[in-house]
Amino acid sequence: SLHEANIDQQRKDVPDAIRLRSLIGLSNIAERRGTIPVAQAYLAQGLAIATSGTGVDPLDVSELRRRRSAIEGLANPVAAERLAREALAHDLAEFGENSQQMLDDWDTLSDILRSLSRDDEAKAAARKAVAVARAMHGSEHSSVASMLDSLGVVLRVTGDYPAAVSAHEEALAISTRIKGADHPDTLQYQSNLLVAMQSNGQYLQ
Repeated sequence: SLHEANIDQQRKDVPDAIRLRSLIGLSNIAERRGTIPVAQAYLAQGLAIATSGTGVDPLDVSELRRRRSAIEGLANPVAAERLAREALAHDLAEFGENSQQMLDDWDTLSDILRSLSRDDEAKAAARKAVAVARAMHGSEHSSVASMLDSLGVVLRVTGDYPAAVSAHEEALAISTRIKGADHPDTLQYQSNLLVAMQSNGQYLQ
């Protein structure tokens, strides 16, 4: 249970790395249950371990920082932006500019900026995520398709419909080539493209 797991991770004989992973897992459970303050509390405990503990995995620290900003964004987007930028700075120093951690951080920051109605900055962050994905994997990769689809969503909800259609078209084309027309991701990108086309006044014949 959630309570038992919390007791386990508090035991002093449990290594810091395991306690940190446990707290991240507990925060995921709390978020799914809709108890955001509980999720935030677990992540705050995790950050204390990440800061002063020993033997923790840098990947777990990165995930924790990113999750803190994403969950904070559900309650306080202004504070979430600060946390997201702290995560970016941490991961840039730890993993370098073209890393999966930076890609995920830019994607998270884009969502937070969009919730703050800072549309231009949200689009810039989403484009940065696409650029990192391309730098890591080249043009033909599922990660690139995913980030292009996310960019398309940001462009559509901020009113840039022609650019949204273009981003979704590219995501769909990449996914179709890599995964096939019937893959769930491809079908999702196709659905998002149709929504963008309708927003842009385009309709299938």
